[in-house]
Amino acid sequence: MAGAEGAGFRLAPGDPVELGGCVVEGVIAVGAGPGGANTVYRAVAPDGSAVSLTVLRGAGYAGCAAQVEAARR
Repeated sequence: MAGAEGAGFRLAPGDPVELGGCVVEGVIAVGAGPGGANTVYRAVAPDGSAVSLTVLRGAGYAGCAAQVEAARR
């Protein structure tokens, strides 16, 4: 599925079923962001609202971590 985008992708073995208290329902995009290593999931928050959650890996994680650290300072 690498590089694929679009709604309705099913979870694959190894995909999370829960992230941060949210129930993961499916995959929105694979290969998103810098380096193509990020995955965007469709999920339901504890209050029942629909959310999208991005799991950052590689360059995406490094870039985001640097931005969060800069904002903290």
